[in-house]
Formats: sequence, C-alpha cells, structure tokens
Amino acid sequence: MSTCALNPADQLLHVCVHGEEWYFPSEMHLLADAMIILNYAKSEINWDRLIGQAEERGFILPLRDMLEYLADVLHAPIPPAALQRLQTISTSKNERRVYEIKTKSRRQTIFNVFLVHFDHYIRLVEGFRLQQKFIWFPKYIQHVWSLESLWKLPFFVILKSVGMIWNSRKL
Repeated sequence: MSTCALNPADQLLHVCVHGEEWYFPSEMHLLADAMIILNYAKSEINWDRLIGQAEERGFILPLRDMLEYLADVLHAPIPPAALQRLQTISTSKNERRVYEIKTKSRRQTIFNVFLVHFDHYIRLVEGFRLQQKFIWFPKYIQHVWSLESLWKLPFFVILKSVGMIWNSRKL
C-alpha cells in the first residue's frame, strides 16, 4: 500500500500556519510538531520553497513569527539566512491586519470576525469570478457557523455581536 505525504518544507509551513492563532497551551503540540520536522528532516527542507510558498499564499507573518520563536526559545536548527529573508519580505496591509486580529486582538468585534472569515474564504475561492465570491460568502458563513439555514444568519450575527459586547464588559 502506498501513501502520500507532504514534503518537509510544505509540512513545516502547514504546522506554522496552523500555529498562527496562539491559544496556549492548546497549540503547544504545533511547536513539538515543528521541532520534529526540523530535527528529523533538516537536510531535506527546501528553505526557498518554504519561503516562496508562504509568500505566494500570504503566510509570511505566521511563518516568520513561528520560526523566530522556534529559533530563539527552542534553539531550532533554522538557517539565519532564512530568518533574515523572511524579515525582508513585505506584506499587505490586509495580511497584517488579519494576522494582528488573530494573534493580538483581545477585543473581538463582529467586523474583525467577518474580516478573518472573509480572508479565509477568499483564499478558498481564488480563481472564481468576483460576483461568485460575494454571492457565496453568506453560504460559507452559514457552513462555518453550522447554521441550518441561511435565513438564520442575520439573527446569529446579532446574537454574536451582543455576546461579544457582553464579554468585553467582563474584561
């Protein structure tokens, strides 16, 4: 029986991107996963591919932060040239905003939630016509929030907004 697996560079990118939303200790396993990839496949990691894929997909920020953390705190075998290259790559304003919301924003707003979901959605429907993207976004939100029908979406948004306001008052 044959199986398929990601190459080490793609596997490392996958782990680093899933670690972008830091909810310690629940994401600690991603640090361990990254260290295993780095320690056991360090000679097989194509750093140019890793950085190129991150840049193409808009994942420079999570990759950079995760690799810097791994190098600084866990002394991971990451080439300094790769870290330096990640520092020089520019990112879009939207990429920085979404990343900040995911990693640093303590106060969530319904706008921020929609922005993050829309960012994920746009990545999924890349290549579709603009009209299709906007028409299908409510169906995507319906799926993400596990709503039985689309007509419940406005009510759920209102409930979610009230819940966020209520929770922000408790802080």
